[in-house]
Amino acid sequence: MAEYAVGKGKLYELAMPSVFVHIVGTAPLKATVYERIRLRCNLCGDIFTPELPEGVSEQKYDDSATPMLAILKYGCGMPFNRIETLQRNLGQPLPASPPSGTSSIPQP
Repeated sequence: MAEYAVGKGKLYELAMPSVFVHIVGTAPLKATVYERIRLRCNLCGDIFTPELPEGVSEQKYDDSATPMLAILKYGCGMPFNRIETLQRNLGQPLPASPPSGTSSIPQP
């Protein structure tokens, strides 16, 4: 057991720690926008775009996005248009459906 001196007294470590839980409210889905400068060669016309930061996938949706959408839609009974409204109100817009002809929103 640790012992610490304070003035004339001694402090002893208690068996039970002081537990503090810090809860932060966030949107169910969080988006980060990465703006990358693109460079174009005036001779050949090739366009160069820097790599994404380490740990960021080229996929638009992280693997954790689909389960979260499934929990909200099927576990909580939230239709996609309500999920869209919730996300927009929390500052993280997400379309209720992908633009026609694409499949950018993962369907659970």
